Amino acid sequence: MKIEIIKTTLKEIEVVHKYMNEIFALELIGLSIRPKGITLEETKKYLPEQSNSKEKLCALAFVRNKVVGQIAFSRYEKFEYRHGGSFGMSVVPEFWRRGVGTQLITYLEEWIILNGLLKIDLNVWSNNLTAIKMYEKLGYIHEGCRKSSIIRNGKEIDLILMGKLLQNYGDNLYE
Repeated sequence: MKIEIIKTTLKEIEVVHKYMNEIFALELIGLSIRPKGITLEETKKYLPEQSNSKEKLCALAFVRNKVVGQIAFSRYEKFEYRHGGSFGMSVVPEFWRRGVGTQLITYLEEWIILNGLLKIDLNVWSNNLTAIKMYEKLGYIHEGCRKSSIIRNGKEIDLILMGKLLQNYGDNLYE
């Protein structure tokens, strides 16, 4: 199966918006419920204005011209944190355990290194065991836990904090 990953900008907002509404409608484990979907204005915050942005990355995974996954990264704004950022990711269920998530994360990590960042963080629901195993396999470590941060269907779910240091400190750390 050939997976093609394409970086997106505001130019592709319609495609990203459609995908995000489709994925939120599935009410998947590990993804917040949005009963009214996501607006075009809310979608904008995930997308960089230009493809050479060093602040944000949004990329879509395609298989046979169908969007099957997305990853969105935002660099932290505060000066002391600018060496890193956090990401969120989703993959449509029929493509779970087929390498889409791994390829999206690899794409993101390469982008982070090219842009001189050092650290990547993520939050994952404690009941999303498949995702946790994938992150661990890719070298992400457990850095903390926010107890009962999520309530879904009357059940409390912890939020697991994970991270990975991708490179050592360099001269261009705070550019």
